[in-house]
Amino acid sequence: YAYLADGSGGVRVLDISGLPDYVNPQTMVEVGSVSGSPVVDSLAVGVNSAGTVVYTIESSGVLVAVDVSTPSMPSVLGQSAAGGGNCKSLQTQGNYVFACCDAGVHIFDVTSPTSNTKLSSIPVQTGGACLDIELDSNILYYAESGRINAYSVSTPSSPSSRATTHTTAPQLDDTCPDPDTNPRPHTC
Repeated sequence: YAYLADGSGGVRVLDISGLPDYVNPQTMVEVGSVSGSPVVDSLAVGVNSAGTVVYTIESSGVLVAVDVSTPSMPSVLGQSAAGGGNCKSLQTQGNYVFACCDAGVHIFDVTSPTSNTKLSSIPVQTGGACLDIELDSNILYYAESGRINAYSVSTPSSPSSRATTHTTAPQLDDTCPDPDTNPRPHTC
């Protein structure tokens, strides 16, 4: 299954089984969706390691956990306010969700999806906004206006700065070819 953050359309569940290497949009079938409060303006999705919970971040900064164990009947499990509004992307790793919002990166403990807990935040340094994030093991990279920052998140409740680099292309991209010759953070 593929999970789509569809703005005011909420979260859509698509059956992509049997698709060839290329994707013909006409062959994808929507099997379920959830929208309306609290999933009112879904901008990004991430899936937990078991594949049964999808997390979405609303533009207003609300993290919503959606049960997709029955793909045709997804349902909201819980929600938690991140603060900072205008959230653009998120990443999941184990029992944690990392949300990229205007005010910075917010880290949530989602051990219990019905009661997500905000553990910590990493504020933006330039007065701009968090533009994108990527996780590589216990290192979180986040792009903001004119720079990319690396933080250790081995202790998610207390992230620590590891490095900063200035760039003219503050967008992380995990689709670059050959990560061995182009190590993270990618600026492709």
